[in-house]
Amino acid sequence: MNNGDKNHAALLTIHEVARLVESGNVEFDPAWVDSSRQASIEAAAARLGYERLRPIKEAVAPDITYGEIRLVLAKLARRRVKSAPTSNF
Repeated sequence: MNNGDKNHAALLTIHEVARLVESGNVEFDPAWVDSSRQASIEAAAARLGYERLRPIKEAVAPDITYGEIRLVLAKLARRRVKSAPTSNF
């Protein structure tokens, strides 16, 4: 497996973990992304929106990876779902 294949496999794994975090099946582990990097990603997402990774990637330090951004956005998405009011219908 060459480096491109390994990077692709790692991104797929991060994507799957992020989906599990968003769905509530896995808790976000703060050890996955350094707290200062998390804060930078969260601040950029608050300014730029949560839907697209590229604007956030362009706004943060160049060494922050798309995988880190994806995981932090998954954590934020789960937090929004948990805090959203539920109806009793």
